[in-house]
Amino acid sequence: MESDAIGEAARGRMLWWLRHRRDWARSFRLRYGRAPSARAMVDSEAAIRAERRNMRRCTRQAREAYGLLRGHVGSRGHQAKHASRRARYDRRDQLEREREWMEAAMVVDTTTGEAIPLAKVARQPRQRRAELHVVTRGMIDYEIAQGRWPHFITLTLPATWHPAPKFGRAKWDGSLPVAGQRELRRRWALARARAKKAGIDLVGGRFVEPHSDGCVHWHQIQFLRDDAVQRVVDILTAVFGGLGPAVRIERARSAEGAAKYCMAYSAKTAACGDGEIGKHISGDDLEGVDAWRSTWGIRGWQLFGLKGRLGVWRELRRQLPPDAPAPIAQLAGLAKTGKFREFHTPDRGRDAHY
Repeated sequence: MESDAIGEAARGRMLWWLRHRRDWARSFRLRYGRAPSARAMVDSEAAIRAERRNMRRCTRQAREAYGLLRGHVGSRGHQAKHASRRARYDRRDQLEREREWMEAAMVVDTTTGEAIPLAKVARQPRQRRAELHVVTRGMIDYEIAQGRWPHFITLTLPATWHPAPKFGRAKWDGSLPVAGQRELRRRWALARARAKKAGIDLVGGRFVEPHSDGCVHWHQIQFLRDDAVQRVVDILTAVFGGLGPAVRIERARSAEGAAKYCMAYSAKTAACGDGEIGKHISGDDLEGVDAWRSTWGIRGWQLFGLKGRLGVWRELRRQLPPDAPAPIAQLAGLAKTGKFREFHTPDRGRDAHY
C-alpha cells in the first residue's frame, strides 16, 4: 500500500470502529501489540492518526521483511547496505512530508502574538548531537575524576540473526532486526541486574547500529574502575555468551579518544549524518542507517546510570521559575552554560533517553 492508500484505509476503518471504541481498543492491541493512547480513545481525529501511523509502520516493516527474505539487503554488489532501496525511498518521502508540515505549521507566542514557523523552533538533529556531545564530554571528565576510566564494549548477535552475512553461508532463522533489539535489551537488563547485585553501578551510554545486512548490534561506552573491569566482563560473557562470541571490550587510550568515539557513532545513530556533520564519517552509508532506524523503530542512542539528571538538565535549560530557590537557580546556571560535569552528581535517577 502507498501512503495515500494507507490514509484512506485508516479513515475508512475508523468510520466503523468509532461506533465501538471498546472493541477498537481491543483490536488495536491485538494488531499492533500496544494500547492506544488515552487521547485516541476519546478523540476521533487522534484515533484516525494512530491507526494511520501504525498501519504505515506495519507496511514499512512488512516490505523490509520481504526485502530481507529476497536478499535485497547486504554488502554484496547487487544489495543495499543496512536498508533496502524501497526503505530508503519511503524514508525520503517521510522526511519530505515532515519538512512540508513543519514549514506550514505555526507556533504563536502568547505574549507578543507573533506567529513563528514550527521548523524554526523544533529541535533539530544538529541540536540533539550538540547536546549529546556536551553531556558525554561532561560525563567523561566527571567519571575519570572519580577514578572510573572509559571502556568500549561491543555486543552482537550470533549468525542465526544475520540474513546475509558478509562471510560464510547464511544461517538466518527468519528473526527480524526489531526482535534482535528486544533480545539485546532483555539480556542487557539481566546484565545490569547482576552487576547491581555485585555492587557495580554501570554508567555510560549505548549506540545502536546495524550490520550491512540489517542485523542489530550495540556499541557501548562504560566507565569502570580497574578492579571492576574483569567482573563486568565475566557478567557480560555469562549473559551474552550463549549468543556466541558476542562481547568485546577495549580500554580507551584517552579522554579525547572516548569523546571522539561517542561523536563518531552519534553521527550515524542520532540522525545527524547529513551535511557538514557527517563529512568526517567516511565510508559509512548514513542514509541507509537512518532508513533502517526509521523502518524498525529502533532508538539510536541511550545514556544509562544518569538517573534522571538529563531530564532535569533539559528542563532547566528551557525555563526557570521566577521564585526558584538558590540551589535550583545555581543548577539552572550550570545547565544553560553547558557545564554538565559540575551538573552531574552521584545522585542519579532514571535512565535518560529521547
